[in-house]
Amino acid sequence: MIIRTGFRPVLENGISGMGLPRESPLAVEFPIPMFDPSSDLTPVEKNIDKIIYALTQWRPKTKSTGLYNPPKIKIKGKDYPDALEKLK
Repeated sequence: MIIRTGFRPVLENGISGMGLPRESPLAVEFPIPMFDPSSDLTPVEKNIDKIIYALTQWRPKTKSTGLYNPPKIKIKGKDYPDALEKLK
């Protein structure tokens, strides 16, 4: 993917929110001004091999599929207020 600098965490969150592995075929990160209509696209030309690789050959390291259900956290207390205090 071609994304703006600093946008990767947002992208990973969106991808994982759909139940997919967080990793993505990231080709290149570019600074925000490059996405302006009148910007210089030379950085894209210089990185075209990375972009083509990401679109045609990249494979995720994660081989498993499906959703990951982490174990639930249990907080015990003598009553609700006690358990709530232990949670802090």
